[in-house]
Amino acid sequence: MTQPLTAEQWNSRHPVGTPVIAYPGIRPEYAAEIRTTDYPRLETVTRSRAWNLGPEPVVMVDGYAGGISLEHVDLRPTCTPMDLFVGPEICLDRECDQYMTDGGEDTGIDQCSHLRQEQACETHSVEVDAGRFDPAAPWPCPHTVRDRPQSSAIVRATALEG
Repeated sequence: MTQPLTAEQWNSRHPVGTPVIAYPGIRPEYAAEIRTTDYPRLETVTRSRAWNLGPEPVVMVDGYAGGISLEHVDLRPTCTPMDLFVGPEICLDRECDQYMTDGGEDTGIDQCSHLRQEQACETHSVEVDAGRFDPAAPWPCPHTVRDRPQSSAIVRATALEG
C-alpha cells in the first residue's frame, strides 16, 4: 500500500464533499489476513477537511461519527457513461436474419430492429468479452454521489441575507 497523505496534502488535493470509500474499522486486505469478512465499507463523501489526531491524519465522512484515518479512506472512481447496444445475442453477433438476404448477401443495415441503444456506467460495468458487458451498470449510475442538500441552518441563513 502507498504511504498515506498528510492532512495538508489531502486538503490541498481533495475538497470537502469528495466521493470516497471509507473503512472505519479495518481495510479489506487486513481483514483477509485475520480471516474475517466483517468490515464496514461506506460509499460516501467527506464532510470535513482532514486534520491530525495525534500523529494520525483523519477526515470525517457522511454516515459515520468521528474521524477515519486517511489510511482507511480511498477515492471513489469517477463514473462515466458509455453507449452500448442491448438485445438478443444473435443480433449482437450480426447473425440475425435482418442482416442477410435469403440469398446470403449483406443487406447493408447497421443494426437490426431487435437492438436498442442504452447508456450504462463504464466504471461499474463488467466487461466479460471484447465489447460485452455482464452486468452493465445502469446510467445514471447508482454509485454516483448526488449533490448534497444544504442543511436547514444554511438555508435559513441564506434566506435572511439580503
